[in-house]
Amino acid sequence: MNKLYVFLIGLTVLMLISRVQPMRGWLYDFISQKQFFWFMFPLLLLFGWPIENLESFRDNTNLGWQRYARIVLFIGFFFYYLLEITRKSRFRLPASAPVVLFLIYGVYAGISAVYSPEPLQTAWKAFELIVVLLFGLRLYEGYQMRPMNAVADTNAIAYIAFTLCLMSIVGGFVAPEHAWLDFGMQGIGARSMAGVAPSVNPNTLGQLGSIVFLVGFARLLSSDTSHRLGSTILVLVGLATLFLAYSRTSIVATLVVAVLLMFLMRKFSLVVLSVPIVAILSLLFADSFLVYLARGQSTEQFTSLSGRTYMWEAALEGWRSSPWFGHGFFVGHKYVQLGYRGFLETTDNTYVETLVNLGIVGFSLISLFAFSAVLLARNTLSLALRADRKLFSSSVVLMSFVVVIVIRSLTASSFQVLHYNLVFFMVSIMALTSIRNGIRKYPRQLGTNTPSVAIDYVGGKAAAVAKR
Repeated sequence: MNKLYVFLIGLTVLMLISRVQPMRGWLYDFISQKQFFWFMFPLLLLFGWPIENLESFRDNTNLGWQRYARIVLFIGFFFYYLLEITRKSRFRLPASAPVVLFLIYGVYAGISAVYSPEPLQTAWKAFELIVVLLFGLRLYEGYQMRPMNAVADTNAIAYIAFTLCLMSIVGGFVAPEHAWLDFGMQGIGARSMAGVAPSVNPNTLGQLGSIVFLVGFARLLSSDTSHRLGSTILVLVGLATLFLAYSRTSIVATLVVAVLLMFLMRKFSLVVLSVPIVAILSLLFADSFLVYLARGQSTEQFTSLSGRTYMWEAALEGWRSSPWFGHGFFVGHKYVQLGYRGFLETTDNTYVETLVNLGIVGFSLISLFAFSAVLLARNTLSLALRADRKLFSSSVVLMSFVVVIVIRSLTASSFQVLHYNLVFFMVSIMALTSIRNGIRKYPRQLGTNTPSVAIDYVGGKAAAVAKR
């Protein structure tokens, strides 16, 4: 089936389901948040447009219209956000460790162009990081003037994740010849579902499914009884995407965050009850479960994480020739020989790739960035739990994004380069920082006239007014 038809069918299904809350409010927030929308919408078009040629760009090769479009788009973003931010005479960086660390990381990535084998590409990719940071800083500036925007942007990224999951499921049914990737193996889960239109990698799709499930799961755990239908839809769509896309790391991340949510929301009885249920199901369906996990792979393939450990071994061998500063941001690992199979296109690990490209210095920066983001989420949740139920519930959504993305980064390239994950990560960091700083600054106002709204906030001016 033509991919345009797949997109139109998926969009139709999405619009029908978006009539249900909270998706209806999330859609309103996505459209109404101007700063967010005009950055994300063209970026989603570029990320989601089907790419026929998946080969990495090399010097002296044709850029293609998508790369030219990205260049024009990001140069425009850079000057716009730079002017928007610098026109404020008293602009300061947010008091947030992840923001400062990412700024240093982005600048250092650009400096690595001096010794990169492809300096122009390295410099450009570092420039993309700076543009995403400027976008995040502009959002944060808006949160200072209108704190409720932090919640609205959280809803917007949740809606994007839900959209990509739902449209991918539709694509899997109406265009299976495009959606299902066959790895030449047999057994349950041997074929992974990818997004057709928009185009989404199966591993990224599995991660998005995990986040959508966790958001719906957290809503169902909350004491609020409104919008149960919408929350149930989120859980079903998230689970379906997670298992059809088949990303084992994302499944692990889902289990970890789900248990964490139950503890944070004090659902201890549910934790106790889930243990025997999981044990019984594991015994009844042990064979199917093991086949699903093995994915038709041999013991060697399974224990090597689908060959990732061999790539990491080769990458680390290349890293040893320049341990402190690496071989150049984004491109260094691509010059590492992998046995007789050519060069590494990816290491499938955010930290190994950064270690090879930017050495111990870059590895330390990106690791501290990830750790400080998780710490920010934990601290914000802790403050919100004591301060206001609504703020706690909103922070849960952001925490799900942060923790799942960090866990997923262990077996994939992620937020160290321009990617869905980097944008989601940046929005989450800025929103969490705004909520945390707001609690510290106005602790006595919480619960009465707080500008933030709950996880059951459905978006839109009418809903916000109704909550007051």
